[in-house]
Amino acid sequence: MTTPILVIDTSYLLELFQVPGHSSLKTTPRIRSQFERAIRAGWRLFVPLPVVFELANHIAGVRDGGRRKALAAALNEAVESSAKTASPWIIIPADHPLNELVALCDVFASTYAREAIGLTDACILEEAKRLRKKYPPSTHKVHIWTLDASLKAREPDEENPA
Repeated sequence: MTTPILVIDTSYLLELFQVPGHSSLKTTPRIRSQFERAIRAGWRLFVPLPVVFELANHIAGVRDGGRRKALAAALNEAVESSAKTASPWIIIPADHPLNELVALCDVFASTYAREAIGLTDACILEEAKRLRKKYPPSTHKVHIWTLDASLKAREPDEENPA
């Protein structure tokens, strides 16, 4: 039995937080269920720092001021909890983000930009590759949770739909 390691894309967090204009009544329940199952099972959920920024940018664009304030507070709570206890997420990189940014921008310029892949998706892909190298494939499978089919197609280990 292998344990999933999940790298989370902005599209999944938009559904989890039900950000107006960026989430769907049809998709949100399925994604929330996936998160609940993953947290109950103790799976590791990695959220790259650029994904947090993208989510916050979408929250800032919510027209309803009350909803925007509530979403910002929920994001703040999740980030604070993650920073203190690595739950519900492990935000990466955690140690030396500037060094990581320099390395990420290098691989973005040399590889991903030519393929029309943005910096946030490049970060997701690089983190998934790093985690694949760190954890043995015999005990862990590394997946990218995303609604973006081209990003999902690049995940290290193919995920069987639940």
